[in-house]
Amino acid sequence: MAEQLFGEAPSRVLVSVRPDQLQELARRATAAGVWAQVLGATGGSELVRRRAGAVVAKLDLGKVRDARERCLEGIVGA
Repeated sequence: MAEQLFGEAPSRVLVSVRPDQLQELARRATAAGVWAQVLGATGGSELVRRRAGAVVAKLDLGKVRDARERCLEGIVGA
């Protein structure tokens, strides 16, 4: 699941826009022949992943941010 959410595979880009900009983004993607899909909404203090309406993962964003900021400590030192 992490790869699907955060993977950096070629030709895959994650874009965040305000709700009032969503239609314009969709219009531009269509005009450029680029497939686009709405994945969800941002905001709050948790990352929640649902499948068929059921919560399959719930992560505290403070802990996720801390892990990301410290991810190289073991390799390059603190």
